Amino acid sequence: EPHGNSPPILLETSLKITYEAPPGVKKNMLRTLESWSNSWFSAGSTVRSQVIFLCAHFHAIMQERRTYIPQGWAKFYEFSQSDLMSACETVSLLVKLCEGKQRGPGDVGIDWTTLIGVLEQAIYGSRVDNEFDSRLVKEYMALFFKTDNLNPGRMKSGGLDIPPFTIPNSTDMPDFRAQVEQLPDIDNPQSFGMAPNADRSLQRINSTKAIAVLRQLASAVGGAGGGGGAVTMDIKAWKQNLGPLFQLWDNVSRGPLSKVRNVEVRQVSPEDAPVVAFVLMDAAEAAKLGDRVSHSLGTLQKVIQGTALSTPDVVAEANALMRAEVPRGWTATWPSAPEDPAVFLQGLAKRIEALKGEWVKRVASRNPLEGPVVLSDFLRPDVFLNALRQQTARALKISIDSLHLVSSFEPHLLDGSSAPLPVSVQNLILEGCVFDTKHMVLSEGQRNSP
Repeated sequence: EPHGNSPPILLETSLKITYEAPPGVKKNMLRTLESWSNSWFSAGSTVRSQVIFLCAHFHAIMQERRTYIPQGWAKFYEFSQSDLMSACETVSLLVKLCEGKQRGPGDVGIDWTTLIGVLEQAIYGSRVDNEFDSRLVKEYMALFFKTDNLNPGRMKSGGLDIPPFTIPNSTDMPDFRAQVEQLPDIDNPQSFGMAPNADRSLQRINSTKAIAVLRQLASAVGGAGGGGGAVTMDIKAWKQNLGPLFQLWDNVSRGPLSKVRNVEVRQVSPEDAPVVAFVLMDAAEAAKLGDRVSHSLGTLQKVIQGTALSTPDVVAEANALMRAEVPRGWTATWPSAPEDPAVFLQGLAKRIEALKGEWVKRVASRNPLEGPVVLSDFLRPDVFLNALRQQTARALKISIDSLHLVSSFEPHLLDGSSAPLPVSVQNLILEGCVFDTKHMVLSEGQRNSP
């Protein structure tokens, strides 16, 4: 593991080797078993060997879920071999402490509560800083570390079979290795408790990253990453590579945006309801962002044509676009903005058209929530939900904290007295499940599901 006090001279003269965990749960566990000696593994009771083997499987799951980021984990966590060894040492200590003590019914000789607490608070859980990932770690620990998993005739509970094999009632490592050999070489996303088509999403993400890297390489060859002495070369590359973006923004400016260019968005007044105030502020921010983008792209075109001088800000924005990245100044008021510049421009044009067109009219009608709501019309859909929550609390004359979000695919099931501001949401994108239009429920997605 990295250490800040390592001598730089020693590092410079050393041969650097990058170690990467073997892909797949099966290879991960086999690599772990190979690193253990049979004498160490069998030194102790049967329960010790069984729980240590559970730790190896748990560690493999924690590491291999990183393959499916962001479905598996929200980010890459450094689960290392030292975490597994710390877990094994904890198991050895707890088993030793339970030796000689009188056991009650169902007591196999280890304190599960203490083991889960140490793993959660001091080892694996301490590396996780995302709320949903922390809940996921707790769920996995509850599935792994329990007495039922040590029983040969255990029954499968729920849809997730963990562990997917019988734990041998033995201390000999070959018996445990034989169980690991039965695992498939290629992992199935369902074995991690994820949607069957999660690997398709992974392939799409990896393809997007590969395309972005290729674009950066092409930009570097074209001179986009040059220093101050390569301004002329940069301008030639800008003209060649940024032309499609100029044409795209020019088309939407003359097309959809021309219809709402003269629409005035009034100022927010104290009498406006929270939802109305949000719509007006979001429409104003979208229009302001559109003007910012138009000015930036217009300045870039003038620099390319030689009718304007280049500035550091212009160079920074141009180089970001050449790397297929959205300039940082464009995303300040749009937190969830797309990373691809072309998708960004198309999405921004769509939101400006919707906010200054339909939503300004709906605000003027004094009943903006009467029609269906498309959350992708907003720059900040999360703020819209907070505004709706605040307005609902005012209508019911209760505190915001006492409200609960209730959703249904059948609007008639919502009671008007408890839901004074029902909102019909459409054009939602589902991931990990499919919508059954016949029975009006969400069902499990299949491997070939979109």
